[in-house]
Order: sequence, then structure tokens, then C-alpha cells
Amino acid sequence: MKILLTDPVFDFIPLFRGYYRPNIGLLSIAAYLEANGMEVRVVEPFAEKLDWKRLLDTIKREKPLIVGISSLTHNAYYAMALVRFIKRIDKRIFTVVGGRHFSSMPRESLRLCPDIDYIVVGEGEGTFLELAKNLIAGKEKKDMHTVRGLAYLLDSVFVKTENRPMIDNLDSLPFPAYHLIRLDKTKIPIVGNDNLACTFSRGCNNSCTFCTEDLLWQGKCRSRSARDIADELALLISKYGRNNFNFNDTDFLYDREKNVQFLGELARRRMKMRFRFVTTVKSIIKNRDLLEEYRRFGLIGIMTGFESLSQENLNLWKKGISQEEIQLAAKYIVRAKIPVFEAIFIFGGQKDRLTMIKDMLLEGMRLNVNALWCTLLNIYPREVVSGGTDLGVKNRIIDYRRYDIRHAVMPTDYFSIKELELIQIIAYVLWWYNPFVFFKNMLNRESRRTHIFQIYYDFRATLRAFRLMINSVIYKNRGKEYRLEVEDIFQKHLILSGKSFRESATLKPWSFRYD
Repeated sequence: MKILLTDPVFDFIPLFRGYYRPNIGLLSIAAYLEANGMEVRVVEPFAEKLDWKRLLDTIKREKPLIVGISSLTHNAYYAMALVRFIKRIDKRIFTVVGGRHFSSMPRESLRLCPDIDYIVVGEGEGTFLELAKNLIAGKEKKDMHTVRGLAYLLDSVFVKTENRPMIDNLDSLPFPAYHLIRLDKTKIPIVGNDNLACTFSRGCNNSCTFCTEDLLWQGKCRSRSARDIADELALLISKYGRNNFNFNDTDFLYDREKNVQFLGELARRRMKMRFRFVTTVKSIIKNRDLLEEYRRFGLIGIMTGFESLSQENLNLWKKGISQEEIQLAAKYIVRAKIPVFEAIFIFGGQKDRLTMIKDMLLEGMRLNVNALWCTLLNIYPREVVSGGTDLGVKNRIIDYRRYDIRHAVMPTDYFSIKELELIQIIAYVLWWYNPFVFFKNMLNRESRRTHIFQIYYDFRATLRAFRLMINSVIYKNRGKEYRLEVEDIFQKHLILSGKSFRESATLKPWSFRYD
């Protein structure tokens, strides 16, 4: 009885992505299933360079009883298309989907794709294991109401079971099943082939209005212990030869006691590594005395969300910070001599586009930021499951393929979707191709590496865009059936939403790989 876990085949051209990050959610579920005696295979199309046909051939060859698929919003249609193709291979295969999008939109997802057998809502380990045991035992859908954290259709009627409580002690989980993926394929130009992304906590204690963290993790932040984190890093260093890490926790510094203990673990073990983490303004201020010590143990970069130059916007988005605190946090990062200081700003709320760009760029320079990421204010869809009501903005575009942080999906009071995307492009070019910023970053090895990688990837993305454009003419029928399947789901979504294709138009084109 085999379980196969995978991501949908999906690819696009971003401006600042392009390196492989394992799906830690899938690897954690795989490890939990293995620890409980299940036979599991993880297939990651990106790492293994699988197209749709090779992925489906793999599923045919493996003949799994259950296929689990993880998805974010921007590749939700692709996950649904994959489910459809799996059912064509063998209707007896149970299709289970999960992840942030399906947890947020279970009712709509089942309407768009009735071929989905079950949706795992929220934290997946316990729910997936209990569901798998029931399926292996031959239980039917009518008997699944006791499995907490599930959504499914029973005779075309939507069923959502009781929420599953969050796992209080994350140390009770096994380490992610890194042995089930091709880590030898994770080569990252310039940044380093020894780089790997890890996650050691779940959730966030903040409740920013534009974020879905509170919905997925029930507004609660939990972290593994300092010793458990150090044990996993030691394993990745000794067994897999990795010593360059991105900690993808929403706020790595939020628990001061854990961080003090973690620094103690690093000192005791004399671990040699380079790492970056994401944190918040308040956590930086609270733990300012730890920053310099972290740098001595290998911290090479901090990313934090400043979000806005407007206190009005910060209050509207319930950020819980002030402009004074932003300036103070920036000062502490610079004072600790952290090599790379990355800040995120969000477009939205300001009236004058030129003033908005000028103020943002000048503020980034004044705060001594090395990398300035200008993102768009996009509120992701979510449901009140009991009534199926969308809590998001009603006038956003409906095409989920554009929910990739590079496209605008909702206008503001002052700008249309296309204007927002144009402003973002202008701000991006003026920052990364600004001679002052470029030469400033050349003075430090890590910031130089960051800047050169960005320019390299822009160049690579441009070449790839041109190649895909040429290929679309030469090989116009390549991957046609997959493309049509995704498009069919999108059209069904338009009909269910009562919208037109025109309402999904934006400025930026995008390219997907279907072959």
C-alpha cells in the first residue's frame, strides 16, 4: 500500500526566484507517515526536472493507493488538473490535496474539482495519517466524519469535519524526510550549491489583515526547541553536506528564550554554517542584544517586513508597529553589522505614484537596506467554511495563476491593477540597477553575492522568456492537453464567480511550462 506525495508541475518567470526550496510541509508529512509504518514516495517535479507526462508516467509506474498534492494559490489550478489526470489513470486512486490554498478555500475547490476525494484542512500530519489508515482499511466516505481536519463531498454535499487541534510539541515530529528527495539537484548559482531552506516553527503571533497565517495556523505561533533545531542542522551538515541555510520561519526571533538557548547550542557544538532568517520589527528590537552574537555564529542576512512608509497604512493593516520602531529596528541591524539587510515594502494606499516610488527608494537608502523588495498589496482568498463566505476583497481578479506576488490582483483607491504593476516594475529597476546601490553592495561579500545573483537571474529570466516565446511558436501543440485542462478549470471558476475574462487582465504576461 503505497502513498505518493507530490507538487503539481508548474513553472513561471519571476524576477527574484529561481532556486529550489524543498516543500517542507510534504517532507514533514512523509516523515510522519514513515514513522508510523507507511510506505511513502515523494516526487518533486522541480528537483527531478519532470514535465507533466513524466510525472504522470511516474504515478502510473508506482501505482499508489493514495496521491497527496500540496498547493499554494498560484498553482491551485495545476493541482486540480493533476487530480483530473490521476483519476483518468485509475479512478481507484484516492486523491488528497492540502496546503495553504485548499485549507483556505475547501468549498470552492471541491466545486471546481469534484475529482478531489479529500482536502486536508490545516496541519497535515495527524489528519493525513488517520485518513490513510482508514483508506487502507477500506472505510468509505460516510465513515470519515470522525477524522478531524477533513473536507470532502458526500453525495455532492459539502462536508467539513471538526478542526484538528494544533500539535503543541513540534519536537514530537520526526525531522523532514530529506532522504526522499534529490538534494543533489539543488544547485543554486552564485548563492552556493550548499544552500537549503528549512522551517523550524509554524504560525505567527501577528494578525496582519493581508496575511493568511492566522487562518492556517489558528493565530498561534509554535516553535521547535533550540536543541531540536540544532540537531536537524547538524544532520544536514554532516549527512548532506549543507552549511548555507535560509530559515523560512515567519518570525525566527519571536521566542527570546529559544533564541538564547539556540545560541548556546551553536557555541557548544561549534557549528560552522552561514544562515539567514526572517523576523519582525518588534522582535528585532526585543532581541537587539542577540544580533551581533548571531553574526559571529554565521548570520549573514536578515529579512523583515516594513510594509509601508505611512502610519495610516500600518494601522489599517494592523501591523502593530510605528515608523519610529521601523527606524529603530533598522538601526540595530546596521549596528550589529549584519552583512545583508533585506526589507519588504508594500504598494498600496498612497495617492501619488512618483512620490511613492521616490520616498520608498530614498527611505531604503536612508535605512541602509541592501535588498529592497517592493511587493503588491494582495489579499488572498479565504472562506468562512460554515457559510462559504469569502472574507477577502470582492473586486480582485479571479485568476489564481496570478497570485504569485509579482502580479497585482486587486486595485487600490488610487491605482488600477495595471498601474500598480507598472509602479512595481519601475521601483524594482530603479533600486536594483541604481549605481549607488550597486556599488554600495559591492563593498561586502554577502551583499555583493545577493546583488549579482539578482542581476544574473533577471538576465536568465529574460532569456528564458524569449526561449519560451519562440518555443510556443515552434512547438505550439506541446503540452496542449495539460494547458487546456488548466484553462478549463479557470473558465469554470469564472462561471462560478460570475466574472468575465476581462476582469482577470493585468499588465504583466506570464509563462508556464506545460510540456
